[in-house]
Amino acid sequence: GDLVLVLDQENAHSPSPCFNSIESTRMRRAGSATRAAAITVWVLAACVLGRAAAPPASLLQQAQNLVEWGRWKQARQLIAAAVAQPENRDQAALWAYYGHLQAEFDDLKAADELTRKATKMDPDCAACHLYRFEALARRAETMNQFRALLQLHGIKKELETAERLDPRLADIQWGWIRLDLTLPAAVGGSTSDAYKHADRLAQLDPVDGHLARAAIAQDSQDATRELNEVRAAARDYPQDPRGVFALGKTLYLRHDFAGAVGPLSRA
Repeated sequence: GDLVLVLDQENAHSPSPCFNSIESTRMRRAGSATRAAAITVWVLAACVLGRAAAPPASLLQQAQNLVEWGRWKQARQLIAAAVAQPENRDQAALWAYYGHLQAEFDDLKAADELTRKATKMDPDCAACHLYRFEALARRAETMNQFRALLQLHGIKKELETAERLDPRLADIQWGWIRLDLTLPAAVGGSTSDAYKHADRLAQLDPVDGHLARAAIAQDSQDATRELNEVRAAARDYPQDPRGVFALGKTLYLRHDFAGAVGPLSRA
């Protein structure tokens, strides 16, 4: 019963899982553990929101912690209250993260406006461009294929800018993985390229690299590799709850309840 409750809580918030956010992909693979609260092939953990001029890091961290535990509404309320304060009017990272949260609740118009505002406010904020990429990609999903493809150059440009500004921002690789897995092959979609980005991610964060490969394998319906990757994450990094939780969740979803108990309890 407790295991069911823990796993069901992950789906208790209202945001839609479609084309999921950076946070939402990386995160859903690891469940609600550290820097990983949900997955679909995006991205998902708490983003390093570093380049804006000394943003209230504690506020961002609080919001990210709430997201990691599936408390999306509380995170949005926290950031909405923060950006309403006069002292935070010029904090680009806060505005960008607010846009990210709005995208999670399918308010794509607000996400577009807020992330545009953030990138104009601080063009050198890598996380701002990352969330701008997310907003544009989510908006493109609502268009027909022809119109969406016309947006592709601008979408990629935001991700390229984020990577140029901060090549060590791991969520950027999740962004590339998202594109690799969602684009048609004719315009650059490629599972092999997705795995290459997962390898780059692994250099920055080995556990995240395993979780990314598991997400790609899941997308490719390669159940064996998916399980092998989460097993490796849990085995090689037993002190990191992300991989341990991901293993437990994967086993649970495969109805291996006995096998899931140990990892979920340790996580």
